[in-house]
Amino acid sequence: MSARVVVILSLLCLVCLTSTAPAAGYGEGFGFGGVLMPSGDPVILGSTRLGDSIGLEVGVGIDVMSEDDDTTSDFIVSVAMRQFWKTEEQFQPFFGGRTSLVYVEDGNDETLIGVSGLLGGEYFVTKRVSIRGEVDLGIYFGSIRVRTGTALAAFMYL
Repeated sequence: MSARVVVILSLLCLVCLTSTAPAAGYGEGFGFGGVLMPSGDPVILGSTRLGDSIGLEVGVGIDVMSEDDDTTSDFIVSVAMRQFWKTEEQFQPFFGGRTSLVYVEDGNDETLIGVSGLLGGEYFVTKRVSIRGEVDLGIYFGSIRVRTGTALAAFMYL
């Protein structure tokens, strides 16, 4: 069973369990979740707020890709900071930045350090369950690469 299916099923179970929990503010507490889309780089995420409008996110992931006889593994660690514009609303737009460390293990092992700018929003299905979408533009150093991307992630706040 893929990691995405496990994350989705877990979040559905948690939505049912948390609907009986006492109401808190949107995004309060510690959130955990994972990237649902795109299909590459499955990443487990932890998210919390530092004050009312600053968000901190830490991500860890492993991606193994096989094609013919070639296997490539990516090990990813990232830290992101977000500035939320509206913190009391169900939809909370944000901008921010992310630094990433990626170790690519293939015939030519390499370590990449990346810096990305983020723009997106987090929609709270309930006060404790959210869906976050973002676009990013980044540059990776090691072998210079410019990268653009989109991501959709789901979170459960405790």
